[in-house]
Amino acid sequence: MKNIIKFKILDWWEEDTEENFYNNEIIKLLRKNLENKYDITYSNQPDFLLYSCFGDSHLDYPNSCVRIFYSGENIHTDWNIADYGIDFDLMDYGERHLCYPLFYFFKEDFLKALNKHLNINNDKRTRFCSFLVSNGQNADSIRDNIFDKICSYKKVDSGGSYKNNIGGPIPNRYGDFSTTKRMWMEHYKFNICFENSTNKGYVTEKIIQSFAAGCIPIYWGDYSITDESYAKYRMTFNPKAFINVHSFKDLEEVVEEVKKLIMTF
Repeated sequence: MKNIIKFKILDWWEEDTEENFYNNEIIKLLRKNLENKYDITYSNQPDFLLYSCFGDSHLDYPNSCVRIFYSGENIHTDWNIADYGIDFDLMDYGERHLCYPLFYFFKEDFLKALNKHLNINNDKRTRFCSFLVSNGQNADSIRDNIFDKICSYKKVDSGGSYKNNIGGPIPNRYGDFSTTKRMWMEHYKFNICFENSTNKGYVTEKIIQSFAAGCIPIYWGDYSITDESYAKYRMTFNPKAFINVHSFKDLEEVVEEVKKLIMTF
C-alpha cells in the first residue's frame, strides 16, 4: 500500500483548485517519479506546501508544513521561509535547492529549439523581425529602447497587445498560445526576446521559443547565458547562435549587427 503525501499549492498564477493542482507541472513530475511508493493528493491540511510569489497565503499555514518555493520570475527563494527552493539561481545549497529555469516547462518549444537547424523552411521566412509582448508594465526600459531603435532602421512587427502595429494581437488559433506564437514567428528572420529584467541565471521561455521558431534571437536578460562555468546548473547557449545584447557596448552596436546579418539572408 502506498503512503499518502498531502500537498497544497498556494500563491500561484492559477487559482487554488483541485483540478489545477493535478494539472500542475511540478505535481505531475512528482507523481510520475514517486508513483511506486507514494500517492500525492490535494489537501487543505497539507504535509507539503508548494508556493510561489503571487501572494503570502503560505504564511498562514503552520510551520509543521514543509515549504517548497517555486518561481519562474526574477525572484529569489527566501530561505528564512522556505525549506526548499526551485528557481533560477546558479548555486549549490545541498538538497534544498534545484536550479530549474522556466523554459524547461515548455517541452515542445525546448525540443524544437534543440533541433532548430533540421527542418527550417527559409522560403516562408520573408519578414524581418517580430516582437510579442502582452503587457508592457514592470519591464526594464531597454526593451522599449531596442524596439524603437530597430524600428528606426526597419519596421519590427509587434504582434502582442503592447505596441501592436499589425492591426491587432495575433489570435490563439491552436488552443495553445505557445504553438500560436511559434507559428507566427516562423515567418520572421529575427525576434526580439528580452526578459522583463536582468539577473544572473534568469532566463525564461522567450529565447527558447525564438530558437524553436527558427529565428535569430535578439536577447537580453541573463548576462551569464553563454558562460560554460555554470553548465552544471543548467544548459548554456551557443554565443554564435543569437545576438546577445550583453556582449555589445550599446544598442546602436546591436542595430549595426542586425544590419550586417540581414545581408546574409
